[in-house]
This record gives sequence, structure tokens and C-alpha cells, in this order.
Amino acid sequence: TILMRIVRGASFHGYRGFDQISSRGKYSILRPLIQVTKEEILTYLSKKNVPYVEDSSNNDVQYTRNRYRKFILPILKEEDNNVHLKFYKFNNILSEYNDFVEKQVDKVYDEIVTDDKVSISRLLKQDKLLISCILNRWLHSIYGQDINLINDKHVESILNLLNNKT
Repeated sequence: TILMRIVRGASFHGYRGFDQISSRGKYSILRPLIQVTKEEILTYLSKKNVPYVEDSSNNDVQYTRNRYRKFILPILKEEDNNVHLKFYKFNNILSEYNDFVEKQVDKVYDEIVTDDKVSISRLLKQDKLLISCILNRWLHSIYGQDINLINDKHVESILNLLNNKT
């Protein structure tokens, strides 16, 4: 997930992978096996004689995630068989940084964005990282569930327009 998001382009928050526990309104999603590889699960199932079923779409390389699993991950595993744990650690570090930055955005957002309008003069007084995060939050508030239509190139375009205007 992290590699796919890096290649696609995402916000600072968007580069993260999955959290072990994530809230979705009235319920939470728990991923207790997030640090366990498929090979480890299959080995366990085999030793315990536990039958399992695999979704046939998992082998279909028409899906981006499957191409990463089939072609890219094996190369990374050749370099370090525990690369998945490094991605998990990287994800946790990104989460900590993101939480800190989001707290900073919380402090200034309402002064900069009112009625879905951005005060450019107030925005440009912020640190460059905060400007990008504020713009991402603003875009998310506008696009909501369609936020996948927005990536880092859109924020870059807005920043370029703002910098050319000053």
C-alpha cells in the first residue's frame, strides 16, 4: 500500500499504509495479522492442517496491488526478507509525524479556511509543510469520498499558482 501510494502520489497522510486499528464512524477495523506475512500464515495453516480458500482475483495482475505483490515485493524480499516489518515501522513513524502535523493544522485551519474559501494571505504566512497539509484538508472537505481524484500534483499546481501570484 505504501509503495503504491508513493508511486501514485498522495498527501503526507496518504502515504501511510493501513493502521492495525482504524475507526470508521460507529465501528473499528482490527487487523491483528498486519505484521504477519502470507508465507507465515500459509506455513501455520499447513502445520495445523487448517483448510483455507484463496480469492482467485489475488493472482490477477490486472490489479495494481497484485502486480506489486508479484513483481516488486519479491525483489525487495531478496534484499531483506523482513522488509515488510520495515514498511510497518515506516508506517508507524509516518503516523506519528502526521498526528503532530495535523495538530498544527488544527490550530490554524479555521483562521485560514472559512465557508470553503481559503484566505491566501493567511495561508502563505504558514510553513510550507503546513500550507500543503491545509490545502489537502481543504480539498478533502470539498471532494469528500471522491478524494482519490486528488493527488500531490493537484496540490503542487495550487502551490505553483499561489507562488506565481505573489
